[in-house]
Amino acid sequence: MNRSPAILIALALVPALVATGCGGDEGEERVAPSPVVPDLKDRIGFAPLEAATDATLVTLPGEVVLPNGARQPLAPPLAGRLRVWSVALGAAVAEGDVLATLESPDLADLEAREGELARVANARSRLVATERAQVADGLVGAPSLYEHELAAKEARAQLEGVRAQLAARRALGADASAEWSWRAPAAGVVSAVSCPVGTMAGPDAPCLTLLALDRAELLVHVPERLLDLVGADVRAVWRSTSRPDRPQELTLSRIDPTIDPLSRTRAHRFAHRPDAAAPSLVPGASGRVDLVVSAPPGVYSVPQDALTRLDGEDVVYLRAPDSPTSARAVPVRVIGRHGARALVRGDALAPGTDVVVRGAFLLKSLAVLGDGEA
Repeated sequence: MNRSPAILIALALVPALVATGCGGDEGEERVAPSPVVPDLKDRIGFAPLEAATDATLVTLPGEVVLPNGARQPLAPPLAGRLRVWSVALGAAVAEGDVLATLESPDLADLEAREGELARVANARSRLVATERAQVADGLVGAPSLYEHELAAKEARAQLEGVRAQLAARRALGADASAEWSWRAPAAGVVSAVSCPVGTMAGPDAPCLTLLALDRAELLVHVPERLLDLVGADVRAVWRSTSRPDRPQELTLSRIDPTIDPLSRTRAHRFAHRPDAAAPSLVPGASGRVDLVVSAPPGVYSVPQDALTRLDGEDVVYLRAPDSPTSARAVPVRVIGRHGARALVRGDALAPGTDVVVRGAFLLKSLAVLGDGEA
């Protein structure tokens, strides 16, 4: 028989019951069933049809890595004896946090040394001025002036050096005892501590390694055959093996310029958007990555349970316009997926139309039963 375009949920069971010959005379008057069978209605669910916004191109494995430069070996800005560490291995630090306390004997009594050197430098400058006048008058020779000029220059250099140390001491927060705090230049996690307490440390000997976790990247190796499909507008939805229930959306940061000759893949690297509230890529984590692009127009997103096959083609059930308790099967073409949802096209689909999202298989079964018993 030709299938009716609408399947009446409330009446769908009637043809089957009649065909089985449930007793009674042919002329016996029958009572029509209620418009909606309560238990059947509860097994069917509708939801408005949604236009798709994203489409998943492919799902690939991914790994979180740190790029070159994310590991920062740090050394104290001034030489000094390490008195105490304020951080331990694995500690997370923010920019400006105290890493260690050092003592630099050269920073002690700088005010007194500055005053003494200032007096010496001024005295030598006055002597040079006097000798220049005497050379002009022919009273002394030029070699004597040259020697005094060198001495004055040396005094000024020593004074400038002490003043630079004073400025450094003030910047480091050191007091007259020459104790000062070494502070973190950036946020990160301490991955190595190599200088024991009590040793001398200086700018030429790194004592600590800081990992800049905010620079972590998601590395995805895209096969060569998919490179034409994966363009510069691709995004990544990352699900780590340890937390698959917490997907993270990442943006493409860079693509390696060459294809790996062994794996025939090209590395794509993804990172959090600059406005991300709390980046949480953990170096070493692995998982699955959905590479996502914007969905083309005219495509709709439906749950997988809304799809079924009828007469050899994919269909979804839409609420019939003439009855709130009726649904009709309409053919669709499945063009892809996004997450756990299918992406479909269809001439009868329109935004806001109610689609069956629960009970599609039941409606298919009732339709097949109705055909077979006709």
